[in-house]
Amino acid sequence: MRMSPSEAVMWAVEKDPALRSDFCNVTILDTLPSEDRLRATVERAIVAIPRLVDRVVSPPLRIAAPEWRPDPTFDVDYHIRRIAIPHPGSMRDFFDVAQITTAPPLDRSRPLWEFTLVEGLEGGRAALLQRLHHTITDGVGGMRLSLSLVDLEREPAPRLEDDVRAITTEMANEGRDEHAEDPIDRDSSVDVIREALGDRAAQAIDLTQQLAGAAFRVATEPRQLPGRVRGAGELRGSRRRPVLVTDRDQ
Repeated sequence: MRMSPSEAVMWAVEKDPALRSDFCNVTILDTLPSEDRLRATVERAIVAIPRLVDRVVSPPLRIAAPEWRPDPTFDVDYHIRRIAIPHPGSMRDFFDVAQITTAPPLDRSRPLWEFTLVEGLEGGRAALLQRLHHTITDGVGGMRLSLSLVDLEREPAPRLEDDVRAITTEMANEGRDEHAEDPIDRDSSVDVIREALGDRAAQAIDLTQQLAGAAFRVATEPRQLPGRVRGAGELRGSRRRPVLVTDRDQ
């Protein structure tokens, strides 16, 4: 699936080292969850947000927008980290550690998220840092994800965790059958270029159809031409501004 224009801007803007497109939510937990329980909870989130198993594949020479593809090497355990802070584990200590933990950029060759469980907070508490890229979701979506990860009961009803794991594995393996001879590097340059050129051709056809329709409307409704020209100029300017920002050093 190709990125939308807004997603592509959020992806390209990181060409500038001073700009970042990831964000982090913090959830304070009243007790430290077990590794199995945390993993099962994250796997439920993956089922709800399939893009968490996708990585970004960019065609060469920017001949098309970047594409979301299932990561054939996806490993949920890579994206779940666990660290501890020293005693006494105050909130100031926690925020200092969180700042260091979230400072490095996300690995752009993998799915764009990381969850870090922080243990050792005073009072036996723990915290969960949820880092996501803005191409996956916005801040509101990130908050909804945070709420979905929290159990409001001490012993919630079982959620069929084995079924969740099976669905997650199936999603991670999506598309491998076509490249069984090379299950790791299935995103070959030839495939990426061919699909990108196909998308560009489809866009050209769509643009041609839109231009033909616009020409027909101009011929049949000439009085509306000044307004259409002014609107087209404003749209071009609005599209050019993010391009100037993201392509400045490319």
